[in-house]
Amino acid sequence: MYRRLLPILSALILGMAPAMAQLPRTPQSYIAEGTALHQKGQYRQALEKYNKAIELNATYDQAYYQMAQAYYSLKEYGKCIAHCDLALNQKVTEYQPEANLLKGNALYAMGEYTSANEAYAHSLEAEANYQTYYALAKSQYKAKLPKKAQESLSLALSLKSTHAESHLLLSIIMEEQGEYQPAAFFPLTLLLLV
Repeated sequence: MYRRLLPILSALILGMAPAMAQLPRTPQSYIAEGTALHQKGQYRQALEKYNKAIELNATYDQAYYQMAQAYYSLKEYGKCIAHCDLALNQKVTEYQPEANLLKGNALYAMGEYTSANEAYAHSLEAEANYQTYYALAKSQYKAKLPKKAQESLSLALSLKSTHAESHLLLSIIMEEQGEYQPAAFFPLTLLLLV
């Protein structure tokens, strides 16, 4: 009896395979595929998947943010910024801090330090973290705002006192400002942190 049912069940299962392949796709499934491609360095193919997610849901903030990341990886900073703005302009966005940080990084890469400072500040309004304060400090330093950069670095270090890059940039700024005494302790501070 079971031997007769096995070919019938196999035919049913195999016959359903094409129908199962036709199941509707979700924006989230395209994002997952795009993210996997992005992690492999296949940014153009990832963009295709993110576009498909947007075709299914034009207000999907994560898709715009992921596209911005792909464009950043491709060093297409103008497109990165445009897609950060698209993510930020959605009615509901969970990616506000990340999109502003990425936008700031793209502006920084383009040498637009004042605009980068604004993007970093918007990111910090939503979520304060040492990495964004450090990025802001670097941009402020490039924009010839050493005192503001010192303040940002102090805030970064108050959140993560072991962040070596913040200590290094702070010591460089302090030395340039003629504040040799505190900067002289930088190597000692690093030894204590290790």
